[in-house]
Amino acid sequence: MRVFLLIAMFLFASSALAQLRCVDKLLPIPRPSASHQLASGEWTPAPGDVLTIEGAEQALKSLVFTKLLCRENEIEFAVRPICTTLDPTAPDSHTCFAPSSLGHFIITQDNAKNANLIFHKMRRQRRD
Repeated sequence: MRVFLLIAMFLFASSALAQLRCVDKLLPIPRPSASHQLASGEWTPAPGDVLTIEGAEQALKSLVFTKLLCRENEIEFAVRPICTTLDPTAPDSHTCFAPSSLGHFIITQDNAKNANLIFHKMRRQRRD
């Protein structure tokens, strides 16, 4: 009986999570930004030590559509991520910037192939 209740609670919780807006999942607390992490098993990192544009796109899709269960019509990525090395002497400083319709993401990859994503919410336009 406990197993049945546990499964029922899990199904209810996952369907309730799927009904939240994407921005509410990206910002679980009322702040302008939030960090998320994907373990190396939650996404498919590109081979090599440096995060590529394709790797950044894969991390974004894994976070937004697989882990957070956002709908494709809630968030759009019109431009591909832009990646650069911030410090030429530190290969770990390779960072990607990815704009979206809700805000922008800063994406890095650590030595364990985990993807670290910071989401910054877009400011609302003031109406005059």
